[in-house]
Amino acid sequence: MGVFGPNIATLKARRDIPGLISCLRHKSQETRSDAMAALAAIGPEAVGSLCAALRDRDETTRWVAALALGLIGDARAAVPLREAFRVAYDTWVDECSPSALSLIKATADALGLIGDKEAVNLLCAALIRGGIFAHGVGGMRNGVMLVLDPQDLASVVATIIGAIGRIGALGRIDDARVAELLCSLLGRGSSQTRDAAEEALVKLGTIAVDALCGSLGHEDPNRRLQAVRALGRIRNARAVGPLRNLLNDPVHLVRKAAKEALTPLGTS
Repeated sequence: MGVFGPNIATLKARRDIPGLISCLRHKSQETRSDAMAALAAIGPEAVGSLCAALRDRDETTRWVAALALGLIGDARAAVPLREAFRVAYDTWVDECSPSALSLIKATADALGLIGDKEAVNLLCAALIRGGIFAHGVGGMRNGVMLVLDPQDLASVVATIIGAIGRIGALGRIDDARVAELLCSLLGRGSSQTRDAAEEALVKLGTIAVDALCGSLGHEDPNRRLQAVRALGRIRNARAVGPLRNLLNDPVHLVRKAAKEALTPLGTS
């Protein structure tokens, strides 16, 4: 921006962090985006001010600050991001407030990019809470049950699962219950949710093998199919026996996927 707005380039060159933070509140989306990019480029020096911005009264400022913190990837932002996620998630579930969605996604993404192991329990609890497994039912208002929008629900669930997957890909998840929770999402809900769960399980790697093998005997053929696909990508020898059992599965697609999963393991 120049004559008609803040000069982001100048503020960045001066490392004027307070000036750039104030630009996060600017009415122009371009100015906010440029200020966010400038703060992310400044890096760790801007973390404290960005964490403070997570508590700003303006929703857009909180959202853009979370995006910047994710780009920086500094572990010092983990605790403020967890709190911002918790508050935004509570607001969304209890009040079915769509205005909280952007912050939920931005903070979850940032926690995943940081690889915050301590966020895993919070993110898993978020998958369970608020009726995620109960048809999207939210809180109560004036005696009336609130219902979460199905598309919003699918998008939030996929984002949270993606964050868990990123943390798992860094080897920071050692609790098999996380894999069991993700396996419960295979073959159910939206395709966005199912695909996100499969991808996250692959990123968890060997910690997910037992839970995936357990899913091979599930009555739902879609769950069996996705579990087979995930195991085929993980390529762990522990899955050979359970996969062989599916070579006689009554569903053709499952049998075919099992054969394909066994091939890179040197057997079929």
